[in-house]
Amino acid sequence: MPALALHGANISAASKAETINFIGHSRGACEAIIAAWFLYAYGDEKVRNTPINIFAIDPVPGFGAWYGLLTQLPPNVANYVGIYAWDMSNNINGIDHAFQAVVPRPNGRMRGEDNEIHIHDQSWFNWLKREPSWSVMANEAQQKDPLAPDDNYPQPQGYELYACRGRHGTVAGNTTSDGGYDAKNLNSNVAAVPELIYKMARGYLTQWGSQFSTPCAVETDVLALRQHIHMFHREFDLMGGGETRTSKLTGRPYVRRISSIHGYRPSNTYYMEDVVGNPPYKLSYPVTTERQGKGWVNWKFL
Repeated sequence: MPALALHGANISAASKAETINFIGHSRGACEAIIAAWFLYAYGDEKVRNTPINIFAIDPVPGFGAWYGLLTQLPPNVANYVGIYAWDMSNNINGIDHAFQAVVPRPNGRMRGEDNEIHIHDQSWFNWLKREPSWSVMANEAQQKDPLAPDDNYPQPQGYELYACRGRHGTVAGNTTSDGGYDAKNLNSNVAAVPELIYKMARGYLTQWGSQFSTPCAVETDVLALRQHIHMFHREFDLMGGGETRTSKLTGRPYVRRISSIHGYRPSNTYYMEDVVGNPPYKLSYPVTTERQGKGWVNWKFL
């Protein structure tokens, strides 16, 4: 992951672009965040101050340590849009539990505050733990947690979080009924999710200055796609544990977990349903009877 992030950062720096736009899915989305850090930490003055926009589709780092530079956006990121799959939530099967998504913390620019940060130098302790300098550079730069509750703090600007029906692969283009890769399970009713995310990505990238040489491949408008998703919500209900996510088992096994906390502890997570707020009653987002509260940042529901 860091090697590909460094490669992307090098290509971006060599382009001498006035604005850099990154888009990625899963670990590719995580690499976009890391690449932004590399540009800020290792670039010259011009590169360091080049604004970066990130469209992250279900960023999932995987097992192991979550580096501080995954859970905090660097000062050079002007806009962050994160799409998070609601139905990657069947933790009974063990696989979904490995797909906990990262929600990076907004920087000072987004909060309307001081945007300066301190880059952590590798210490002897880091060296003894075999933690390379790049992996710890943001450990002391962790700022306000977007998932922790705070009703009195202003909303960040240029920082948008979206909840979307479907599984990890669905939001990136997979149209099977279970989010898997068996073509026998293709389902046309699922296609509205990846088509919606595709249109959103093109829209944001265009807004940020990217130019496309080909027209949009999806003709259906955004409202119709959203209506289709919730008309056929049963397809997505089945992906994540059913039309209700309440279980007799402890630990809410049919609720996705996400996190904005760096380190090695897998338990440092939030239940997604506890941080997004109340889903709009006209939209179909299954929750449990245990759902409570919301995080600081307001989420949008697709």
